[in-house]
Amino acid sequence: MTIEPFRVPNLLAGPNPGARRVDGWIEEVQYYVVTPRPKPKFKAVLSADALFGRGGVRSSVTTRISDGSDGGDGGAGERRFELHITHQLGDYKLSETLMCRAEQGLHVTRFQREIEGTGGVPCRVEDVQWLDGPLAMPPAAYPEVTLPFVMRGQPLDGKARSAWSWTNDRMMARVYYEVRRRGPIDVPAGRFEAAEVWMYPDLNDWISLGSLVTRLAKPLIPRYNIWFESAPPHRVLRFEGPYGPPSSPEIVLELCDP
Repeated sequence: MTIEPFRVPNLLAGPNPGARRVDGWIEEVQYYVVTPRPKPKFKAVLSADALFGRGGVRSSVTTRISDGSDGGDGGAGERRFELHITHQLGDYKLSETLMCRAEQGLHVTRFQREIEGTGGVPCRVEDVQWLDGPLAMPPAAYPEVTLPFVMRGQPLDGKARSAWSWTNDRMMARVYYEVRRRGPIDVPAGRFEAAEVWMYPDLNDWISLGSLVTRLAKPLIPRYNIWFESAPPHRVLRFEGPYGPPSSPEIVLELCDP
């Protein structure tokens, strides 16, 4: 089965007070409160309390899509998509940036991750040139921490679909996702009608279970829960799960006011 790249989201498809046009780009800035998950579902070595603090942190997610006017394509002659995630972790700042070509889906071209320590000096730096290296990435592969924010352009029709979750060049896993519930949800930004998406790893990547056992085991598999706004532009309202692959610190991320 061919796994298609994610669709490019339409940031102006509905009311979106966080979106505006800036120098050839459509830019959306959303703010979130991130707290440790009260009841972790995975066995984690690293503590979410230590990373995000019991009181949580305030984070921002900026999505940018070139609008086709001059200046939005960097002279490359193609639409581009960028995602910038920033978490302030006490004296440290975690920044993650995803860059994609936005033609017939989202095709990753670069991923950067940096942690600034005291005095603004970087203590962790990653810079992945997606299209260069000894391994060719599948078209529908995305860094795992970006998945909730790049899949918002996908149909919310209840069908099970899959993508590739990239942790590094030595660890990539297939994940499935599907809408499982619909209804109102309360987050710090207010009450919204939402579609709850379950995202879970394909256990058959590690051990062959067969279709029947896999179907029976699905409700028991530790999963990621993502609530998307039912109305366009389908903002991420809430996320629960590991911030990264299974066994990463588990968090709750909720949309809040600027």
